[in-house]
Amino acid sequence: MRLQKVSHKHEAVPQLAMRGMTNAKRFAAGLPPLPPRRKPLGQRTKTARSASASTIPGTQANIEVLDTSTGQSLGYFSSAYNSFGEATLATNLNPRATQGDEEETQPSTGSSSRLVIITPQNGGPSNVQTVNGPDAAFPFLGGIKGFTSPDNLIDPATDDYGYIGGVQETFPGSSPVLAGNSFTAATGLPVPVESAIWYHDTVTGALTAQWVNPDGSLPTTYLGYIQGFLIFTGNQTAFAETYGPTVWVNFSVAPSTS
Repeated sequence: MRLQKVSHKHEAVPQLAMRGMTNAKRFAAGLPPLPPRRKPLGQRTKTARSASASTIPGTQANIEVLDTSTGQSLGYFSSAYNSFGEATLATNLNPRATQGDEEETQPSTGSSSRLVIITPQNGGPSNVQTVNGPDAAFPFLGGIKGFTSPDNLIDPATDDYGYIGGVQETFPGSSPVLAGNSFTAATGLPVPVESAIWYHDTVTGALTAQWVNPDGSLPTTYLGYIQGFLIFTGNQTAFAETYGPTVWVNFSVAPSTS
């Protein structure tokens, strides 16, 4: 089921356009101010390290989408969303375009690949922060609950689903919360989100998702590609029976060389 796009007041500011933006311009665009520039106050003291802090440096990368049945590449996460604020694909990797080179020819989809920063956490879920996304208000790649699903669950016995899109940051391990996201900005429909749903295997490059239900349960989370956008669900058969043929996919982290 697809929606008709509605008018709304949100004005998207691309992430690359934020560089060098003053606080006044950020405020006018509905963005938070820059953090204050702090002067050093005497000698620094050691602070306790968070138990969940990562000891692995962040990886700047593109995310490749692979057909699980054939291993064939379908493309990379696009730097743009579709008109409903859902993640879609760029068919060609274009490193220069991800850096904002205005003279670079765009891939055949009309958008460059999405550049992200992934910082794996020790034994826990990670955030995936975008670098060249279309809307600086939603700088994390996360899960957005599907508007036709009746609750915040991903029930493995039903066709419950969600979208992949741009979201504001939520706490790791948090159940779904109402927060700003690209789907709501595009449609006006408030839906819950989670940002820290990602697990990055630094050996194989695999990037997997894990939705957290309101009761804390962790359903198996399958990733799919349908009608030109990316989704997740807990039941592949039920989802496809309701919404139509779906390509089930894996995500793979492709470190950027640009």
